[in-house]
Amino acid sequence: MNWLILSFITILFWGLGGYLGKFAGNSGSGFQVYFFEALGTISFAVVYFTFFNPSIAKTALTNFDWHVAIPALGMGILWGIATWTFILALNQGRASIIVPLTAVYPVVTVILAIIFLREAISIKEIFGILLTIGGIVLLSSGGK
Repeated sequence: MNWLILSFITILFWGLGGYLGKFAGNSGSGFQVYFFEALGTISFAVVYFTFFNPSIAKTALTNFDWHVAIPALGMGILWGIATWTFILALNQGRASIIVPLTAVYPVVTVILAIIFLREAISIKEIFGILLTIGGIVLLSSGGK
């Protein structure tokens, strides 16, 4: 499957996930929502590595590489914290503001990639980032 189709699937599922997070938060506490969200993530990982691609888990453990493990574990921890704070935000505010506002997180990645990885970006991409930051300002002034 090509990257564009995978990107649209990601957008769809993250969008549905944000809606379900708000829906669940209306019925339970942030802790309950996070607990079951984490359980869902773990369940998917177990099914994926058991039935669809068991060689990945085996290869990852037998060819252990700290250069992969440390940043990947950091990624998981940071995304776990971000998921928790996202759920708390959904419990306190409007999904119609919080979801698009938090969806601009790639700007942080882009800035870090420019600074530390020396990735070059075009004028058009800079303009897109500036528009995104403008969107952050507009969205953040509309939430409760």
